[in-house]
Amino acid sequence: MRVTIAHVHSKVCVQLEPFEIDIDPSSSILQVKEKIAQQTNVQPYEQFLTVEGRAVEDEQTVSSYDFIKDGSRITLVIFPNVSREKYRIYVAIQCPNGERKTIDLDIHYYDTVAQVKQ
Repeated sequence: MRVTIAHVHSKVCVQLEPFEIDIDPSSSILQVKEKIAQQTNVQPYEQFLTVEGRAVEDEQTVSSYDFIKDGSRITLVIFPNVSREKYRIYVAIQCPNGERKTIDLDIHYYDTVAQVKQ
C-alpha cells in the first residue's frame, strides 16, 4: 500500500515536504519508521507517528490499525536529539480493594504507553 508522510512543522526542525512510501500491511510501525528514516535521516526513536489524530505504536503492525489504508496520510512529528537517558517517574495506582500504591519506573522520554505497561 502507498501512504503519504506529512511532517508537522516545528521550530526545532527543518520543514519536510510530504512524500509517499510503499509499505506492507504486515510491517511493524517500527519498520515504517525505518523506511521514513531512509528518506529523511530522522532516526526512528526521534519520530512520533499519528494517523487521523491517533498515535500508532512501534510494536504493532500496519494491518492492526483498521484506519491505515492505501492512500492514508501519516503525520510525522520529529523530536530531534531525544535524550536516551532514563528518567524515574512515580505512578499512583488505585487497587480494586481501594488501596492506593505508588510504584517507581525507569523510562525513556520516547517510551510508549505499551512499553511502560510491560
